[in-house]
Amino acid sequence: MLSQDPGNRPANIGEIKGLIQRYQTEAVSVQRISAIDGSVVKSTEVDEPLALDPPRLINADWNRGALILTLDRPVTQEWVEALFRMGSYSSVLGKPPMSFTFSGQHATVSAGQHEVQAVIDSFKSWLPQATRTLRQSLEDAPRRRENEQRERLRRERADEEARLRVLRGIKI
Repeated sequence: MLSQDPGNRPANIGEIKGLIQRYQTEAVSVQRISAIDGSVVKSTEVDEPLALDPPRLINADWNRGALILTLDRPVTQEWVEALFRMGSYSSVLGKPPMSFTFSGQHATVSAGQHEVQAVIDSFKSWLPQATRTLRQSLEDAPRRRENEQRERLRRERADEEARLRVLRGIKI
């Protein structure tokens, strides 16, 4: 409005209002970019007891072909899934981890009388492996979410920067 050249000055109040709105929109866009840059991405520590300390086998019972193993505490579905996907394990007599069913602190599997001790020994060796697998899974999940959130923020920032470039390039 103070330009010496009349051609560079707004011709009427409508143009002035348009310029104010445009700069206001740009200011909002700059504020959004600043908010994106200031976003904090949280990362959490593992606090699941079964991921820190493996359950212990405290009792075993065999009756009519069913071996029932009792753990010192109930296991979660996440821990059972970790047991099933723990990767390398020694399977004994065709009894992989997936052949066990879990309910609370009990694990049940079919086993002949001559298989009982070998199955128990294998099961005991799987407990720390499953706990390590669960811990790794729980540690990876926040990292994966953190990376996804950072990528989302990066895309939002890029979109807002593109919008700001367009807004600044508009000549009215």
